[in-house]
Amino acid sequence: MLYANETLQLELGATVAIETQTDTLYVQRQSQQWRLYKQARPHAQCNLDQALVVSQRIPLPDNLEMVKSWMSGEQESTLRIVPCMADRNLVLNLDKPIVVPAGRRPKFYLALPLMYQLYIGNSKQPFYEFLVERLPFSWFGSNTRRGELCYQFEAEVLQDYEQAAPIPHRAMLELRLCNRDTDHLSIDKINLPAQFLPVYKVDGSRYWTTALTITNEKLTDELSLHYAKSVPCRYDSLQLVSESRLRSEARTILRALEAIIG
Repeated sequence: MLYANETLQLELGATVAIETQTDTLYVQRQSQQWRLYKQARPHAQCNLDQALVVSQRIPLPDNLEMVKSWMSGEQESTLRIVPCMADRNLVLNLDKPIVVPAGRRPKFYLALPLMYQLYIGNSKQPFYEFLVERLPFSWFGSNTRRGELCYQFEAEVLQDYEQAAPIPHRAMLELRLCNRDTDHLSIDKINLPAQFLPVYKVDGSRYWTTALTITNEKLTDELSLHYAKSVPCRYDSLQLVSESRLRSEARTILRALEAIIG
């Protein structure tokens, strides 16, 4: 078994198998090209307590569906597997609403699902990316015309990050909710801007992302989002695994209340 963020050297004709909750991905190196195949798993399962399962030197099964091929015209032997944030926003539906009193600024911690990207050779663009755990799509918006398609996920809301056991396929987020309004802020669900968040590996064992502060501005229907420059926890070593997909020139982005909090 290998682990995420690995660099593999494949001989010509060699195949690597990667397990997800619903499929097994087969990546095969061929002469001057790579091919990606997919096979549905008979029983959907995903053990979030287990690191990414990658098997080498296995025969390629027959009658597989080829998803795509990488044709560079060169003999590239390197395959990199890199964790990153999701390519869509992440929507968390709360079992019980959170009420933030006027003038208060609580913080809590969430474990956000990660994606994985496959890179061939020295390319800076991924060949393919995938989720290990199956996340359903969810529409977040005030109506069918105004909103966006997101991933829906489940996570325990923790007040202390030390309460959370490391989950190999998730990154911890410190979220602050600052209510500057004169009224209480009631939250049933949160739309988290995953594409603006990087991924770090802390102490070589668990993943973190930078802290996010959502501020409810006074007497308006706008929120300000502030992205911290680093992870909030204490650590002995910190490694940037993947940068954010999108960047904002300003540290703060103003968005309508209904675009973030439901």
